[in-house]
Amino acid sequence: MKSSVIMARLRAGGFVTALALFVVVVGVSLYGIFVPGQTLFSNDGPLGQLMTQCHRLPGRFSGCWQDLNNVGFAGAAAAPSFSFGLQWLLGPILFSKFYAFLSLVILGLSAWCFFRQLKLAPLACLLGGLAVVLNSTFFSVACWGVSAHDLTAGLSFLALAALADTSSPRRWLRVILAGMALGMAVTEGADVGAIFSIFVAAFIAYQALTAEGSLLRNVAAGAARLLLVAVCALFLAAQSIHGLVATSIEGVAGTQQDAQTKEQRWNWAPSGACPALKP
Repeated sequence: MKSSVIMARLRAGGFVTALALFVVVVGVSLYGIFVPGQTLFSNDGPLGQLMTQCHRLPGRFSGCWQDLNNVGFAGAAAAPSFSFGLQWLLGPILFSKFYAFLSLVILGLSAWCFFRQLKLAPLACLLGGLAVVLNSTFFSVACWGVSAHDLTAGLSFLALAALADTSSPRRWLRVILAGMALGMAVTEGADVGAIFSIFVAAFIAYQALTAEGSLLRNVAAGAARLLLVAVCALFLAAQSIHGLVATSIEGVAGTQQDAQTKEQRWNWAPSGACPALKP
């Protein structure tokens, strides 16, 4: 009797069923986080670092100073994102224990939502969301400590879900929401979010090229949707994009375009590629 009830709920595939399924599967997989005194190893955000005074929230939203033995250096301000919001809400210890768990559950629900918007069968939506959660890439990076990448993927799924229905009377509002979700994805994942945004743009282009009606009109509507998504995403992710450009493009040593730097790179290239060519 119980098994038949469970199967009926799985076939119905509602939100509560999806949430329960992902919570159980991820909870069993990461059961160690529920043991007192244990936490997941996090390479990019270890508990000791989260406990330091300079990383405490909400003070870090206005910037931080990385203390060293002598002087230290200024750190970037925390961007308003899901990750920092969870860290502020849960505190360092609970955040270190449940960050991977929550990010995987959110990822699964986001993928499930997208599949629902594509009007797949309820059971297919559940299995698709579960496949995304257990994908070796997403699951392994969560255990490694880079759960922001999972949240980036989840937010990209939500952007796709908002864009899926092009016939809704509120379709332009959905486009704005998609842009906001994509902007938050860039805030969470930086370069990973930028890469995922290309797939969202490709989805909009695919919709425009395959829609019924005049091709010219569909392409114009698709271009307008893409522009609105880009503007909303840039507005929300402006702080993160500025920091990414400053640290990964402008702030990288040896990337200047003056004649002296170009000559130095030209002279270094052969010896860097083949140490045997060094004088």
